[in-house]
Amino acid sequence: MEKLVVHSLINFPQDLEEFLEGIPLEFLEPAHRKIIDAVIDLSRDKRLITRETLLLELGEGFCQGQDFLEVFNADCTPDYINLKEDFKKFLALKVQRKLANELAKASLNSEIYDLEFINRYISIEPSQNGALLSEYIKRFASMPPLAKLSTGVSFFDEILGGGFEVGRFVLVSGDAETGKTLLCQQFLEFMALEHKVCYFSFEFPVRGYVDHLLRRKFYFNPENLYLDGDSQHLNDLSARIKSLARKGFKAFLIDSQMRVMGYGDAINSKEEFESSKFTVLSSLAKSLEVLIILIIQNSKDDEFAPFGSKKGSHEADIMFRISRLKKFELKRLNFDEEHGFLMRKITTLKNKQTGLQTFKYFRIDQKSFKFVHIEGNKKGQPRLFYRRED
Repeated sequence: MEKLVVHSLINFPQDLEEFLEGIPLEFLEPAHRKIIDAVIDLSRDKRLITRETLLLELGEGFCQGQDFLEVFNADCTPDYINLKEDFKKFLALKVQRKLANELAKASLNSEIYDLEFINRYISIEPSQNGALLSEYIKRFASMPPLAKLSTGVSFFDEILGGGFEVGRFVLVSGDAETGKTLLCQQFLEFMALEHKVCYFSFEFPVRGYVDHLLRRKFYFNPENLYLDGDSQHLNDLSARIKSLARKGFKAFLIDSQMRVMGYGDAINSKEEFESSKFTVLSSLAKSLEVLIILIIQNSKDDEFAPFGSKKGSHEADIMFRISRLKKFELKRLNFDEEHGFLMRKITTLKNKQTGLQTFKYFRIDQKSFKFVHIEGNKKGQPRLFYRRED
């Protein structure tokens, strides 16, 4: 119907202004709105409205596009003025479909779709997002500075400028059994010395992790660590993070991407389904000013992208990848395969905090990652020694 109306306005512009009065043009397709704006300009200048004059007004490139050609292939009627109420209803249904899509997105983000939320989309006046710099300065002056959460490992704290800032979304990737969970637990347990943290243990039983902590005599306050092995649905996960953030929890570890379930029925493709997880969690980290660490599985086609989501890596602020050392690396470092079995290379793939990107070698020693210092010996061969992190 939209194409019919636009074509009719072009061919029979005598009722143009009467028809458009009260019609919310912002809800038309952008190409159709552009054509109508050109028709209005030509009409007000009392110039002839034809395909040729529109070509001059809109440009050859636009007029060769599919949207423009489809308008001229559509039906038209000189009595389009009688279609005004039907056209309003058509646009109302169009807006309703748009709101339905926004409702699905709101549900994925665990938002309440109330009247205030709807008014952001149907209000005649656009809602005001953001504020003047002076207003932000006043607002933030009364707030404490953004917290930085130390990892407990000097290498990571150095490249992060003191630790993870709250408001960051971090991805940790690697092949199976490379120590992704171990490294992230090491981060979280060190943070628990000073902050309240949460571990969503979806890959391993919560009881097994508790037994593991008791065996090795942890040193943080158990009141600082919240454990959840059940909130695997994205909606439940988001609600739990929001609830704990209100109680002062600063860091959240989710193990792992593949265990988080979403709204498959509302998503059109696998890419959208997986990407929705990253979009929601990234948004939560920023809006709640908390740290969210997500352990991911790598894409089989792109080792730098999460499984099933090309967009996932774009949502992340920081990305680390853990890998075993290849034979040529073991040889270069003067390690045999037996001693090199527990060696790991950790690469910084992305770092929006400081921009520093590098890699370092670590060894898994007594269930934690220990930084490996590499120096040359007298014969010019690399020599390794280990220093336990404070």
